[in-house]
Amino acid sequence: MKAPVVLLTDFGLSDHYVGVMKGVILKHKPKARIIDLTHGVPPQDVRAAAFALLASVPYFPKGSRFICVVDPGVGTARKLIWARTKEHEFWAPDNGLLSWLPIKEARELAVPDDASATFHGRDVLARMPKGGKKTDWVRLPPPGAEVLSIDRFGNVVTGLRKAKAVAGLPVRRTYGDVAPGEALAYVGSSGFIELAIRDGDYARAKGVKPGDKLHAA
Repeated sequence: MKAPVVLLTDFGLSDHYVGVMKGVILKHKPKARIIDLTHGVPPQDVRAAAFALLASVPYFPKGSRFICVVDPGVGTARKLIWARTKEHEFWAPDNGLLSWLPIKEARELAVPDDASATFHGRDVLARMPKGGKKTDWVRLPPPGAEVLSIDRFGNVVTGLRKAKAVAGLPVRRTYGDVAPGEALAYVGSSGFIELAIRDGDYARAKGVKPGDKLHAA
């Protein structure tokens, strides 16, 4: 079975943007198998998108092709790139979104003269061109003692993989290790330490937002 085309955006699902990108993909590659990784990345949050890729890419079959559109600089001088790891291909704006993947090579993509200045996802990336000259790519600082992402349960994903305590909470094994309503830190399924309230919403209760710095011990 052919490896899938995987979409990651901050578009949400209430507008037509995701559907139009899928139409373009199928227009150029009618037999493509399309998977929605997520369209719920917080608007313009490149670090959250980079984390989503870091946590997800290893679970996809060899040859998977990822089209990634979280692009606050759309229409500016920032580049669009095709890039590859040992096993996968990526199309994305060159804004750090691919920072935490083991990229082997990147090539700059041309933007057609008739492309919309505000929808390069549709007019360039969804067509999956191979690109031209080799180029370097933007790299964000590695994850650290900060909030990388917040999931729909209000659990806070940090950039830490090892610590005895974070935000004053000792690292536990799982939610059941504390009483309902009690806060805890634990190693989440992505391998990063997370903060949660059992049966509650840690981010809302503590007023936490992406990018916040954290104290770890």
